[in-house]
Amino acid sequence: MRYRILTTLLLLITPLATAFAADVFYDVPIGDLKLASGSAWPDGTPPQQMIDLFTRVTMDGQAEAYPGGQPAARLAVRAPANEPLSGTIALTNVFFHEPNTLGNILHFTVTAKPSDEARTAFYQAKQEHYANLQRQRLPGAAWFRYQADSAGRELGKTAPANIPSMQRNFDRGDMYDLFSGGRAVAENLQLDRALQIRGNAKDDVKVDTLPGITIKEMDFTALLKGAQVKADPLARHIPADQYAVFFPSFPAVLDLMDRVENNSVPVMQNMMPQSADAGILKRYQTQIGLHASNIARLLGPQFVRSVAVTGSDPSFAMGTDVALLFESPNPTALQTMLLAQISQNTAGQQGIRTVTENIEGIGAVQSFRADYRTVNSYVARLDDTIIVTNSLVQVRKLADLKAGKIKPLADSPEYQFFRARYEIAKGDETAFLVISDATIRKWCSARYRIADARRIQDLAKANNDVAADADLTFAGRPGPSRSLPYVIYQPNGLLIPVAEMQFDTVTKAEADAYAQWRDGYQRNWSGVFDPIALRISLRPQQMAGDLTIMPLIATSEYRQFINFSEGASLSAADGDPHGALAHGVFAINRKSQTARSWSTMGKSMLPGVTIDPLGWLGNSVALYADDDPYWKELAAANDTDQFMQHNIGRLPVALRAEANSPLKLALFISAARALIEQSAPGLTTWEPQEYNGKAYVRISSKGNNADVNYTIYYAALPDSLTVTLNESVIKHALDRAIAATQPAAAQTAGAQPAFAIAKPQPATRPWLGKNLAVQVRGDSMNLFSRLARDSFGRKLQRSSWNNLPILNEWKRLAPAKDPVAVHEQLWGVKLLCPAGGQYVWNKDRQTMESTVVGCPEFPKSAPENLLQFRGINFANFGLTFENQGLRAQVELDTAPTK
Repeated sequence: MRYRILTTLLLLITPLATAFAADVFYDVPIGDLKLASGSAWPDGTPPQQMIDLFTRVTMDGQAEAYPGGQPAARLAVRAPANEPLSGTIALTNVFFHEPNTLGNILHFTVTAKPSDEARTAFYQAKQEHYANLQRQRLPGAAWFRYQADSAGRELGKTAPANIPSMQRNFDRGDMYDLFSGGRAVAENLQLDRALQIRGNAKDDVKVDTLPGITIKEMDFTALLKGAQVKADPLARHIPADQYAVFFPSFPAVLDLMDRVENNSVPVMQNMMPQSADAGILKRYQTQIGLHASNIARLLGPQFVRSVAVTGSDPSFAMGTDVALLFESPNPTALQTMLLAQISQNTAGQQGIRTVTENIEGIGAVQSFRADYRTVNSYVARLDDTIIVTNSLVQVRKLADLKAGKIKPLADSPEYQFFRARYEIAKGDETAFLVISDATIRKWCSARYRIADARRIQDLAKANNDVAADADLTFAGRPGPSRSLPYVIYQPNGLLIPVAEMQFDTVTKAEADAYAQWRDGYQRNWSGVFDPIALRISLRPQQMAGDLTIMPLIATSEYRQFINFSEGASLSAADGDPHGALAHGVFAINRKSQTARSWSTMGKSMLPGVTIDPLGWLGNSVALYADDDPYWKELAAANDTDQFMQHNIGRLPVALRAEANSPLKLALFISAARALIEQSAPGLTTWEPQEYNGKAYVRISSKGNNADVNYTIYYAALPDSLTVTLNESVIKHALDRAIAATQPAAAQTAGAQPAFAIAKPQPATRPWLGKNLAVQVRGDSMNLFSRLARDSFGRKLQRSSWNNLPILNEWKRLAPAKDPVAVHEQLWGVKLLCPAGGQYVWNKDRQTMESTVVGCPEFPKSAPENLLQFRGINFANFGLTFENQGLRAQVELDTAPTK
């Protein structure tokens, strides 16, 4: 028996040893590569200087090659012995990735001889290649990490402990993110910051001895001022240290789910292009055994009055515990119906088990479970409420809540404050989210943060095993059939919830890492902590969101606005509202420290001025873009940058500042003119003009220099100063000023404005925010999208091309299979082209590419219609700074404007 086993092992090992022994290595200077006929280095550039333009090296057959080497550029190759060596090098301008960049594919052969010394050079180049891909946080990071570590082991290096970063990349230039309040949520919660655990200190530390967040709570009781609050009926069944989302009906749940799952919210399609689909919502529906589409027709108002979703943490992408609560007028019938649906939906799962157990305080709990939690569903009843959850922890917490051991969300002062602001009886609410003070403190606790870090570590180990098995399979050496050795990692891609991870001690390294994270987080706060509430309203002709965060983190990017504006408040008439294409207005607090600093700086720039140079400034400053033929010409231009450069003098944009004193405004203008004349004497001409009895000034440059020969117009009125480059814009502003002071003047016979407004303007609705407000007309959004086409197109290109390195890996290793399908089979994530194209193999270029945006070497411009805000007729944004916090409101009209 032993002899047969030994013989079998030898038969298996011998071919493998032979295969490894047959590999030979080459270390070839780039200049020694033999280029095929028709291939040449661009513009006669020495090949040693071209290595920075390499995007990809593809070898024919079983060989693999990587550029690298110092000081001269070299190509390191591994190949089976006696195999002819040929391949292609793809070149591109990696520094710009402009849509019109010309690519170049060079065909080459290797004529050098192999050497033993080349083995080291090969694995060094390979390690650096994959490490670089890993550092870029591209899809396939687990595979890149495994390959870099494997190359390191070939060099005798121990693979470093490498915990993958969970940080998300927020686009700091995203104005929608700023005005909608999304950036404030990201800043305050900082859930994307994983612990940085260093060292191997093993001394055990009791986790409950580690201090958590010590920032005090905000006194919401004082803010309530005795207000009577109507609470959500289900708020009494939700623990105070859990998030909660309340829905007034089950159709409201379906509406929100449908829009989120299908990414059908206008604007968000453009601001957040999707390059992968992990099917998260489907995974949870499969795990819990309920599919919304199947039960939609069953759960009418006779069975469900309201719905709530709650859970311990927001780690939906990784795995979390979720509970659905249904308030029902007929709970017995509803429970029977839900159990039948779960039983039907889980019947085909292998190893499904149905169990009934009693939980003190709740009674019978029926569950459906399968191995590795592919199905994990619990159904219980609590008074008139039916609970369906994927975790027994949720059931036990609700039992503790009923027994009075923990406090319900309904009793939290912050919940009551938010519900007083967002009253149930008012508005057409679709969903109402509350994240309490206690919830955020729990997310910032040592137990949660360390548990989450352990999950990431175990996930990295499991992903490393998947990569190792795949590596063996691709090489024709199938690895052992694993039964997922890490229990925390599940086949459906969802990790065990943090709430179910039980431990009493942590290592000293973990404790130190948490202390460092906590101290860094707490330094960003001053005073009190930050509960969050959000109301969402999805109406037939409008989508609206209203977010409150109190307070904001001290280092918030909103701080510059807060420092200048908090304490001031916009009025309905501020900013000269008139239906502009786009209009923004900002409230100014003249007593703020920032305003006083600007005044001091203004005095230093205006010698001899003893008064406050900004003392004339009133309550607000506005910037707006008026309707004008300029915009259509700009949209039609082949080169928008060149058009704007040559037509800057026609730009129909105005800056308008409210004035609180005509005399102070006049002194400011006089001082500014004196400064200009003193600094650049004789270079400008100031010409008084008149329009319909109103004065304005034309400032033009002297000389014929086309680069600076443009004109500035300003109108100083008793209540404002308006400045623009476009004369028609200043005249329209004067028309409105005349109409405001003499409503009947325009009706007198023969009194026709010299510049009539192009078309009737739509009625302007009130500013949403008290401190910062922005309104954009729908007919202008697509115009502005045309201006952003190039930058957005590059964004789509980069997002699409980020998927290509891993897809090319799968094509190289499994040429007969679809790389997109291989990736989804291994990692459970389907890679998508965010530009709407498909990923296909280009044989001539030896690369995967998008049918819409191509590849870096041969890019295609994104279609003009990709960045379109179809369906939006008006966008209204508002920010209000209050009680050290932020209220952000958004309204998007989707019906034709009348």
